[in-house]
Amino acid sequence: MQEYSLFLNTPDSFEDCWLPFFTLFKKFWPSYKGKIYLNTEIKEFSFPGLDIICIKNGLVNTKWTDCLLAGLNNIPEETILYMQDDYFLHSPVNTTVINEMYNLFIDNRLDCLHLTDQSTAGRTPRRRVQPGAAGPWTARLIGCRWRRRARRPSPGPRRGGRRAASR
Repeated sequence: MQEYSLFLNTPDSFEDCWLPFFTLFKKFWPSYKGKIYLNTEIKEFSFPGLDIICIKNGLVNTKWTDCLLAGLNNIPEETILYMQDDYFLHSPVNTTVINEMYNLFIDNRLDCLHLTDQSTAGRTPRRRVQPGAAGPWTARLIGCRWRRRARRPSPGPRRGGRRAASR
């Protein structure tokens, strides 16, 4: 039983990615039956056989992280699978592994679980990455599950590491 929805963050200027993304999504994950939240700015999109809900966050020409947080704050689900609009599926999704990872995520009460090899080079930090935080690890947000409580902005300013200090 699927207990999560898909969240796809995208600016309207990337609409040329939506048709190929969902064509490949439908081809390589035909068993997916959940909701798909498409975090658009003002545009609408649909694809046959998929339950796509366009958020239309209204934030045109603003920072990517502001759009991300606005979209995440407009969905009711506790758990999401986060994907990027230009990371196309290229082979069939192994739903057995996805379900095992979901159970690991739930059973261990994790806030975030990364499911992709498409990330920054180097060692992954042990601290939780906060959506909207500047720093070298923002690419680790691609292809992961988030629990609702982990999607809130931090209560105060965050201090960055060496890379953030060099900016």
